[in-house]
Amino acid sequence: MSTFSGQKNSGMEIPDYAIERIARCLLPMIQQYYDSPEGQAELATWNEKKDAEDAREHERQTA
Repeated sequence: MSTFSGQKNSGMEIPDYAIERIARCLLPMIQQYYDSPEGQAELATWNEKKDAEDAREHERQTA
């Protein structure tokens, strides 16, 4: 059984094979989206935001 730390247990136990099947169905759609111009633009925006957050965190840790 897969568990995610930090999340409340809903009482449902989802077997690993079910999670893997869902992931195999979703992966091609996710890849197609991020190959599109819209997905590329969203990923670039996310990367910029993440880099800025990482830089701020690094500054806090070194200060």
